[in-house]
Amino acid sequence: KYFKGFTVYNVSGIYKGVAESSLVIEILARGNEAHIILFLAKVIAQHNAQETILVWSSKVEGDLVYGH
Repeated sequence: KYFKGFTVYNVSGIYKGVAESSLVIEILARGNEAHIILFLAKVIAQHNAQETILVWSSKVEGDLVYGH
């Protein structure tokens, strides 16, 4: 709905010393789309009754390669 694609990883995390199942959602977005990612993080946190969600960003240089 908000982005053309994303990747989801199932991972194990530790929060306040307690192991828990977690998801890492990787989204390639433009800098001006950061507010959408923060909005989605809040929605996910509220939906899952989570105290916190980590959102990080990094600059990526790359190209999309299409097979067709």
